[in-house]
Amino acid sequence: MTQHQAQDVIKAEITPADHADVKALLDLCAQHDGLPLAVNVDNLTHEPGNGFLYYRGGQLIGVAFLFGEWTIEVIGAIHPAYRRQGVGRRLLDAIKNYCREQAKEELTIIGVGGWEAGKAFIHAAGGTYILSEYHMELATTDIKRSAVWRDDLTLRQATPAQAAQVSGISIQAFGDTEEEVAPWVAKAILKPARRFFLVTLDSGEAVGCISTVAEGDGQVDITAFGILPSFQGKGLGRQVLTMTVEMLLAEGWQRIGLDVETENSHALSLYQSCGFQQTRVDHYYQLQL
Repeated sequence: MTQHQAQDVIKAEITPADHADVKALLDLCAQHDGLPLAVNVDNLTHEPGNGFLYYRGGQLIGVAFLFGEWTIEVIGAIHPAYRRQGVGRRLLDAIKNYCREQAKEELTIIGVGGWEAGKAFIHAAGGTYILSEYHMELATTDIKRSAVWRDDLTLRQATPAQAAQVSGISIQAFGDTEEEVAPWVAKAILKPARRFFLVTLDSGEAVGCISTVAEGDGQVDITAFGILPSFQGKGLGRQVLTMTVEMLLAEGWQRIGLDVETENSHALSLYQSCGFQQTRVDHYYQLQL
Protein backbone atom coordinates (compact mmCIF):
# COMPACT_ATOMS: atom_id res chain seq x y z
CA MET A 1 0.00 0.00 0.00
CA THR A 2 1.39 3.42 -0.95
CA GLN A 3 1.49 6.39 1.37
CA HIS A 4 -1.32 7.98 -0.64
CA GLN A 5 -3.52 4.90 -0.35
CA ALA A 6 -2.97 4.83 3.42
CA GLN A 7 -4.51 8.32 3.57
CA ASP A 8 -7.45 7.43 1.30
CA VAL A 9 -10.99 7.00 2.56
CA ILE A 10 -14.05 6.05 0.51
CA LYS A 11 -17.41 7.01 2.00
CA ALA A 12 -20.48 5.14 0.76
CA GLU A 13 -23.08 7.89 1.15
CA ILE A 14 -23.48 11.53 0.15
CA THR A 15 -25.23 13.54 2.88
CA PRO A 16 -26.35 17.19 2.93
CA ALA A 17 -23.23 17.98 4.96
CA ASP A 18 -21.14 16.91 1.94
CA HIS A 19 -22.94 19.07 -0.63
CA ALA A 20 -20.65 22.10 -0.45
CA ASP A 21 -17.52 20.01 -1.04
CA VAL A 22 -19.19 18.02 -3.81
CA LYS A 23 -20.39 21.15 -5.61
CA ALA A 24 -16.93 22.70 -5.36
CA LEU A 25 -15.37 19.57 -6.90
CA LEU A 26 -17.95 19.47 -9.71
CA ASP A 27 -17.39 23.17 -10.47
CA LEU A 28 -13.63 22.61 -10.61
CA CYS A 29 -14.00 19.65 -12.98
CA ALA A 30 -16.46 21.56 -15.17
CA GLN A 31 -14.04 24.48 -15.52
CA HIS A 32 -11.16 22.14 -16.33
CA ASP A 33 -13.03 19.93 -18.80
CA GLY A 34 -15.47 22.44 -20.24
CA LEU A 35 -18.18 19.83 -19.61
CA PRO A 36 -20.46 20.27 -16.60
CA LEU A 37 -21.70 17.08 -14.98
CA ALA A 38 -25.50 16.91 -15.23
CA VAL A 39 -26.18 16.19 -11.56
CA ASN A 40 -28.19 18.32 -9.16
CA VAL A 41 -26.61 17.47 -5.82
CA ASP A 42 -29.51 18.94 -3.85
CA ASN A 43 -31.91 16.44 -5.45
CA LEU A 44 -30.03 13.37 -4.21
CA THR A 45 -31.86 10.93 -2.00
CA HIS A 46 -30.01 10.94 1.31
CA GLU A 47 -29.48 7.26 1.95
CA PRO A 48 -26.70 4.66 1.66
CA GLY A 49 -26.02 3.78 -1.95
CA ASN A 50 -26.80 7.21 -3.39
CA GLY A 51 -23.12 7.72 -4.17
CA PHE A 52 -19.51 7.39 -3.10
CA LEU A 53 -17.00 10.03 -1.99
CA TYR A 54 -13.23 9.58 -2.26
CA TYR A 55 -11.07 11.50 0.22
CA ARG A 56 -7.30 11.80 0.36
CA GLY A 57 -5.89 13.36 3.49
CA GLY A 58 -9.28 14.88 4.23
CA GLN A 59 -9.65 16.44 0.76
CA LEU A 60 -12.48 15.35 -1.53
CA ILE A 61 -10.87 14.26 -4.81
CA GLY A 62 -13.50 12.00 -6.34
CA VAL A 63 -17.26 11.51 -6.43
CA ALA A 64 -19.59 8.99 -8.02
CA PHE A 65 -23.38 9.28 -8.10
CA LEU A 66 -25.63 6.21 -8.23
CA PHE A 67 -29.12 6.26 -9.70
CA GLY A 68 -31.77 3.74 -10.66
CA GLU A 69 -33.76 0.92 -9.16
CA TRP A 70 -33.62 -2.13 -11.44
CA THR A 71 -30.32 -1.20 -13.09
CA ILE A 72 -27.84 1.02 -11.25
CA GLU A 73 -26.43 3.90 -13.27
CA VAL A 74 -23.17 5.61 -12.33
CA ILE A 75 -21.74 8.98 -13.25
CA GLY A 76 -18.72 10.51 -11.58
CA ALA A 77 -15.86 12.99 -11.58
CA ILE A 78 -12.23 13.00 -10.41
CA HIS A 79 -10.24 16.08 -9.37
CA PRO A 80 -8.04 17.03 -12.35
CA ALA A 81 -4.88 16.97 -10.23
CA TYR A 82 -5.51 13.39 -9.08
CA ARG A 83 -6.40 11.66 -12.31
CA ARG A 84 -4.44 8.64 -13.57
CA GLN A 85 -3.58 7.74 -9.97
CA GLY A 86 -6.04 4.88 -9.54
CA VAL A 87 -8.73 7.00 -7.85
CA GLY A 88 -11.38 6.17 -10.45
CA ARG A 89 -10.51 2.49 -10.40
CA ARG A 90 -10.80 2.24 -6.61
CA LEU A 91 -14.08 4.16 -6.67
CA LEU A 92 -15.39 1.78 -9.32
CA ASP A 93 -14.27 -1.24 -7.26
CA ALA A 94 -16.27 0.07 -4.29
CA ILE A 95 -19.32 0.62 -6.52
CA LYS A 96 -19.04 -2.88 -8.00
CA ASN A 97 -18.90 -4.39 -4.51
CA TYR A 98 -21.99 -2.42 -3.53
CA CYS A 99 -23.85 -3.59 -6.65
CA ARG A 100 -22.96 -7.22 -5.91
CA GLU A 101 -24.32 -6.78 -2.38
CA GLN A 102 -27.56 -5.62 -3.99
CA ALA A 103 -27.59 -8.80 -6.13
CA LYS A 104 -26.98 -6.83 -9.32
CA GLU A 105 -25.31 -8.58 -12.25
CA GLU A 106 -24.43 -5.42 -14.16
CA LEU A 107 -24.24 -1.66 -13.89
CA THR A 108 -24.42 1.19 -16.37
CA ILE A 109 -21.70 3.83 -16.57
CA ILE A 110 -22.56 7.21 -18.10
CA GLY A 111 -19.80 9.05 -19.95
CA VAL A 112 -20.16 12.68 -20.95
CA GLY A 113 -19.62 13.20 -24.67
CA GLY A 114 -16.32 14.86 -25.55
CA TRP A 115 -14.48 13.77 -22.40
CA GLU A 116 -11.96 11.43 -24.02
CA ALA A 117 -10.22 10.54 -20.77
CA GLY A 118 -13.55 9.37 -19.34
CA LYS A 119 -14.25 7.22 -22.39
CA ALA A 120 -10.81 5.65 -22.14
CA PHE A 121 -11.39 4.84 -18.46
CA ILE A 122 -14.76 3.20 -19.19
CA HIS A 123 -13.31 1.11 -22.00
CA ALA A 124 -10.36 0.04 -19.80
CA ALA A 125 -12.84 -0.99 -17.09
CA GLY A 126 -14.53 -3.35 -19.53
CA GLY A 127 -17.58 -1.25 -20.35
CA THR A 128 -19.53 -2.16 -23.49
CA TYR A 129 -21.18 0.69 -25.39
CA ILE A 130 -25.02 0.57 -25.34
CA LEU A 131 -26.40 3.86 -26.66
CA SER A 132 -26.07 7.63 -26.65
CA GLU A 133 -28.56 10.32 -25.70
CA TYR A 134 -28.81 13.98 -26.55
CA HIS A 135 -29.78 16.33 -23.76
CA MET A 136 -31.94 19.03 -25.30
CA GLU A 137 -33.26 22.31 -23.90
CA LEU A 138 -36.11 24.54 -25.00
CA ALA A 139 -34.65 27.42 -26.99
CA THR A 140 -37.80 29.51 -27.45
CA THR A 141 -40.87 30.57 -25.51
CA ASP A 142 -42.83 31.09 -28.73
CA ILE A 143 -44.72 27.81 -28.57
CA LYS A 144 -47.01 27.17 -31.54
CA ARG A 145 -49.86 24.70 -31.24
CA SER A 146 -50.38 22.19 -34.04
CA ALA A 147 -53.27 22.53 -36.46
CA VAL A 148 -54.72 19.30 -35.08
CA TRP A 149 -55.67 19.96 -31.45
CA ARG A 150 -57.96 17.82 -29.32
CA ASP A 151 -59.91 19.75 -26.70
CA ASP A 152 -60.79 16.50 -24.94
CA LEU A 153 -57.16 15.81 -24.02
CA THR A 154 -56.08 16.64 -20.46
CA LEU A 155 -53.01 16.32 -18.24
CA ARG A 156 -53.92 15.15 -14.76
CA GLN A 157 -51.28 14.79 -12.08
CA ALA A 158 -51.11 11.21 -10.87
CA THR A 159 -51.36 10.38 -7.19
CA PRO A 160 -49.25 7.71 -5.44
CA ALA A 161 -52.33 5.46 -5.58
CA GLN A 162 -52.12 5.64 -9.40
CA ALA A 163 -48.48 4.52 -9.60
CA ALA A 164 -49.48 1.12 -11.00
CA GLN A 165 -51.55 2.80 -13.73
CA VAL A 166 -48.61 5.01 -14.69
CA SER A 167 -46.33 1.95 -14.75
CA GLY A 168 -48.75 0.02 -16.94
CA ILE A 169 -48.89 2.78 -19.54
CA SER A 170 -45.12 3.21 -19.50
CA ILE A 171 -44.58 -0.53 -19.97
CA GLN A 172 -46.86 -0.59 -23.01
CA ALA A 173 -45.42 2.60 -24.49
CA PHE A 174 -41.74 1.70 -24.12
CA GLY A 175 -41.76 -2.10 -24.05
CA ASP A 176 -39.95 -2.27 -20.69
CA THR A 177 -40.64 -4.97 -18.12
CA GLU A 178 -42.78 -4.56 -15.01
CA GLU A 179 -39.77 -5.51 -12.85
CA GLU A 180 -37.87 -2.54 -14.28
CA VAL A 181 -40.61 0.09 -14.25
CA ALA A 182 -43.02 -0.56 -11.38
CA PRO A 183 -40.57 -0.24 -8.43
CA TRP A 184 -39.04 2.92 -9.91
CA VAL A 185 -42.41 4.64 -10.46
CA ALA A 186 -43.69 3.61 -7.01
CA LYS A 187 -40.67 5.24 -5.39
CA ALA A 188 -40.26 8.23 -7.72
CA ILE A 189 -43.89 9.34 -7.48
CA LEU A 190 -43.35 10.05 -3.77
CA LYS A 191 -40.49 12.49 -4.35
CA PRO A 192 -41.37 16.20 -4.02
CA ALA A 193 -39.29 17.16 -7.06
CA ARG A 194 -41.01 14.63 -9.34
CA ARG A 195 -44.49 14.80 -10.84
CA PHE A 196 -46.23 12.22 -13.02
CA PHE A 197 -49.15 13.12 -15.26
CA LEU A 198 -51.71 10.86 -16.87
CA VAL A 199 -52.81 11.90 -20.36
CA THR A 200 -56.57 11.39 -20.30
CA LEU A 201 -59.55 11.85 -22.59
CA ASP A 202 -62.86 13.32 -21.44
CA SER A 203 -64.14 9.76 -21.18
CA GLY A 204 -61.60 9.23 -18.38
CA GLU A 205 -59.51 6.85 -20.47
CA ALA A 206 -55.76 7.27 -19.89
CA VAL A 207 -53.84 7.14 -23.18
CA GLY A 208 -50.35 8.23 -22.09
CA CYS A 209 -48.09 9.52 -19.37
CA ILE A 210 -45.42 12.15 -18.90
CA SER A 211 -43.27 13.23 -15.95
CA THR A 212 -41.40 16.34 -14.87
CA VAL A 213 -38.54 16.57 -12.38
CA ALA A 214 -37.18 19.77 -10.85
CA GLU A 215 -33.40 19.94 -11.24
CA GLY A 216 -32.78 23.15 -9.29
CA ASP A 217 -31.62 26.61 -10.37
CA GLY A 218 -34.80 27.14 -12.37
CA GLN A 219 -34.38 23.99 -14.44
CA VAL A 220 -36.92 21.23 -14.98
CA ASP A 221 -36.64 18.11 -17.15
CA ILE A 222 -39.37 16.26 -19.00
CA THR A 223 -39.07 12.47 -18.72
CA ALA A 224 -41.08 9.22 -18.99
CA PHE A 225 -43.07 10.59 -21.94
CA GLY A 226 -45.08 7.90 -23.69
CA ILE A 227 -48.33 7.36 -25.58
CA LEU A 228 -50.12 4.00 -25.75
CA PRO A 229 -49.33 2.21 -29.04
CA SER A 230 -52.98 2.27 -30.17
CA PHE A 231 -53.01 6.08 -29.92
CA GLN A 232 -49.63 6.76 -31.52
CA GLY A 233 -49.36 8.42 -34.93
CA LYS A 234 -52.37 10.67 -34.31
CA GLY A 235 -50.62 13.84 -33.19
CA LEU A 236 -51.24 13.25 -29.50
CA GLY A 237 -47.55 13.20 -28.64
CA ARG A 238 -46.96 16.65 -30.09
CA GLN A 239 -49.99 18.03 -28.27
CA VAL A 240 -48.99 16.47 -24.93
CA LEU A 241 -45.46 17.87 -25.24
CA THR A 242 -46.84 21.31 -26.13
CA MET A 243 -49.28 21.26 -23.22
CA THR A 244 -46.50 20.24 -20.83
CA VAL A 245 -44.18 22.99 -22.04
CA GLU A 246 -46.96 25.58 -21.77
CA MET A 247 -47.65 24.44 -18.21
CA LEU A 248 -43.97 24.65 -17.22
CA LEU A 249 -43.50 28.08 -18.79
CA ALA A 250 -46.59 29.33 -16.95
CA GLU A 251 -45.05 28.03 -13.72
CA GLY A 252 -41.97 30.16 -14.36
CA TRP A 253 -39.31 27.55 -15.15
CA GLN A 254 -36.33 29.20 -16.82
CA ARG A 255 -34.84 26.08 -18.43
CA ILE A 256 -36.81 23.11 -19.74
CA GLY A 257 -34.87 20.03 -20.83
CA LEU A 258 -35.30 16.44 -21.94
CA ASP A 259 -33.22 13.48 -23.14
CA VAL A 260 -33.62 11.49 -26.34
CA GLU A 261 -31.67 8.64 -27.89
CA THR A 262 -29.49 9.88 -30.73
CA GLU A 263 -30.85 7.11 -32.99
CA ASN A 264 -34.51 7.96 -32.30
CA SER A 265 -34.96 10.16 -35.35
CA HIS A 266 -38.75 10.41 -34.97
CA ALA A 267 -38.62 11.73 -31.39
CA LEU A 268 -35.61 13.93 -32.19
CA SER A 269 -37.51 15.53 -35.08
CA LEU A 270 -40.55 16.09 -32.85
CA TYR A 271 -38.52 17.78 -30.13
CA GLN A 272 -36.63 19.97 -32.59
CA SER A 273 -39.87 21.07 -34.24
CA CYS A 274 -41.20 22.03 -30.79
CA GLY A 275 -38.24 24.33 -30.11
CA PHE A 276 -35.74 22.04 -28.35
CA GLN A 277 -32.04 22.15 -29.23
CA GLN A 278 -29.18 19.78 -28.36
CA THR A 279 -26.86 20.96 -25.56
CA ARG A 280 -24.77 17.83 -24.87
CA VAL A 281 -24.51 14.12 -25.58
CA ASP A 282 -24.17 11.34 -23.00
CA HIS A 283 -22.87 7.84 -23.75
CA TYR A 284 -24.04 4.74 -21.86
CA TYR A 285 -21.86 1.68 -21.24
CA GLN A 286 -22.78 -1.62 -19.64
CA LEU A 287 -20.39 -3.32 -17.24
CA GLN A 288 -20.90 -6.95 -16.22
CA LEU A 289 -20.13 -7.76 -12.58
